[in-house]
Parts: sequence; C-alpha cells; structure tokens
Amino acid sequence: MQIVDVGETWPVLTAWWNAEREDTEPSAITLTITPPTGATVTKTKVDMTSPDTPPAVQSRWEYPLAVTEVGVWRVQAVATVDGATVSQGFMFLAGDASLSGGPCSPWVTWADVEALCTDTTTSTALAALPNATREHVLDVATWVLYSLTGRRYPGVCETTRQVCRTCVTCRGTCGCGVRDEIDLSGGRFPVHGAWSVIVDGVTLDDSAYTVRGRRYLTRIDGQSWPSYADLTDPDAFQVSFAYGRVPPVGLRNAAAVFAFELAKKCAGGTLRCAIPERVTSITREGVTYTVIDSQRFLDEGRTGIYTVDLALAAAKAGRAEVRPGGYSPMGSR
Repeated sequence: MQIVDVGETWPVLTAWWNAEREDTEPSAITLTITPPTGATVTKTKVDMTSPDTPPAVQSRWEYPLAVTEVGVWRVQAVATVDGATVSQGFMFLAGDASLSGGPCSPWVTWADVEALCTDTTTSTALAALPNATREHVLDVATWVLYSLTGRRYPGVCETTRQVCRTCVTCRGTCGCGVRDEIDLSGGRFPVHGAWSVIVDGVTLDDSAYTVRGRRYLTRIDGQSWPSYADLTDPDAFQVSFAYGRVPPVGLRNAAAVFAFELAKKCAGGTLRCAIPERVTSITREGVTYTVIDSQRFLDEGRTGIYTVDLALAAAKAGRAEVRPGGYSPMGSR
C-alpha cells in the first residue's frame, strides 16, 4: 500500500486502453474518493488533466487530491472506453509527518563519515574533532536533509502511550462489542513492532499479540482487548512500539557526505570543503566571476554539494511518482 503524508497533494493517476491493449482516451471518467472520515467526493473528467500532449493519445488522466486526513483513503475509478464500462479501485495510507518533531536519531554514524576520508591529512584532522563536535555534525546533517526531503524519514522511533479505545476494528466473527485489533498508528506510519503491552497492570506475553498491516495491534491468544480503559492510569492499557521510515541508502550516503563536508569546515585549516560560501564577485582582466551564496541553494531545496543534491533530486522524483491505475476491459495489462 502506498504511504503518503497529510498535507501532500497526491496526483491520482489513471491510465486507459482498449481491448486491443492500445492506449485510448476514455469518453468519460468518474473518480469516487472516500477519505478515512467524512463524506465521499466525486470527480469527473472535467476536473482532471492529462499529462499527454497531442498528437499523443491522451490515455492518462490525473486528479490532484489534497490529502487532509490520517488513515486509509479509497479511490474507485470508472471510465467509458470504446463504449464499455471499465473500473478498478485502489487505496493508500496517509500519515502525519508533523507528528515527529524531528529525526529520532542521526541517519549515519561517525564511522560512515570517516569512511569517506581518502587522505591522511583529512583523516588526522577529523580524528582530532571532539565527540561533541562529531555528534553536532551528524545531527545538523541529518536535520537539514530530513527537512529538505519533506520530513518523511525520521528513522525508527520508539514511543509508549495509553491506547485509545475508540480506534478499533473488528476482525472475522468476533461479535458485537468484542474486538481483537486496535489502531496503534495515530498517524505514525508504519508501525514496525510492539512490546511491553500492559493490560490492567499485567504485562502480556509476546505470544499474545502481533502487529498486522504495519498498523494494527492484534490479539492472537484468543482473548480480546478491553472495551474500556482509564487513560489517566498508565497501567490500564499501555503499549510501547516502534514506528517511522528509515531513509533509503542514497539519502543515508548523502547524509554521510554532507556531514563529511561540515566536519571539514569545523576542522578548518587547509582542508578543502565542498559547501559553497557566501556570494562574492571577483573581477580579473575584465572578467567577473560570481560564487553563489549557499543560502540560495537551500532556498531551492539543495545544498550545493553535487552528490548530496543528486540524492535529494532522486528522492523528490520518487516522491512524485504514484502507482498508476491500470484499467482495461481485458483485465490487467
């Protein structure tokens, strides 16, 4: 399931073709969008735009959906293709990146930074930096890239909280009023695992529960979660769990490179740093050279370091990609 953040505009992209599997422009499209709560919204082809430019066939149509709520969103697309009605549905999960006040831990270690040293002079200079400076460099590099990537990768975070009794689902034939699953996420996606589950002052054995669908705490010992709990009593119904997204390898490498350049600035001396300086103009023999201010790079969502900005651009391109909906009278294409 696709995971996006509240506050994003998510392009709902649909692609259409005929029975011969040739790209075809549908004569009509209807999108039925069901948010986690609230009323269903219906959009038609006039509300959508096509990224295909004539004379190419306009077989792809998309609608910019503003994601405003935490939870599971459902989209049903129905179109008329060569007189036939074609439909298919899909869903995505919306979390809230703002619930995390920042990255839970640095994306990289100091060993990752030292691994980038290619000469003795640099290695010696960085080895002389005090531990406090090293930690500061790692924190700053992580925070900057975390912010420039839309606060999507806080890493694996841990929290302990009392459980909300209203956030429940019923599985199978559990019966009225008896529920064995509870939504842990509260906007914190995905949930990786839970431990130290306390019910009425008793810590449950690990074999009594599991995490399903990266979201639900599921009772698997034949018992059910309590229907009511005193949220002022930490021993009434409390769960410790881990959640969050780990940055992909490209961004972790970018964080190491950025921290490496920051460390060289801290070390000073004759070390050459790739981070651009403030704007300066130098005129020699009638020719003016301009060095761009590093703040301009940050305003544009970049750092001025080629390998770091390459990773940032790739992350943003990947974020813009959505899973296209394939709709055809012949089934899956």
